[in-house]
Amino acid sequence: MTFDLNNKQLTTKLQNECTDALKAIADKYGLAVAGTGGALGLSSATLKFEFSKVTEGGEVLNQIALDFKRFCYSYGLQESDLGRTFRIYGTKKEYTITGARPKNTVYPIIATNCKGTPFKFSVDMIKEALARSIG
Repeated sequence: MTFDLNNKQLTTKLQNECTDALKAIADKYGLAVAGTGGALGLSSATLKFEFSKVTEGGEVLNQIALDFKRFCYSYGLQESDLGRTFRIYGTKKEYTITGARPKNTVYPIIATNCKGTPFKFSVDMIKEALARSIG
């Protein structure tokens, strides 16, 4: 089988399969693993993976989650907002707050949809959505 490394859909599938394979190693050391993107070239692909600590309660402590806990008060949010589920006004899609990227001053809050796809949100959007929160 010939694999086209410049095809994003196939490369995403490859990254998902690699992540599944790495889960056994991560579990052995009490870590979580996630594919975190990469870069496509004409004849190569660079895939990125992040290994993160997992607390005894099962919470994954990756960098964006730690950044949320560190900076949430400066956004007018609480640490307990990490993991909260919300809907953006006018949509039925649910998102869960997974962290923050403080270097992004316009859209610093990261939330994932039900498929695990990350999205960026402004602090004002999050505050409004949490006011109407579903969880």
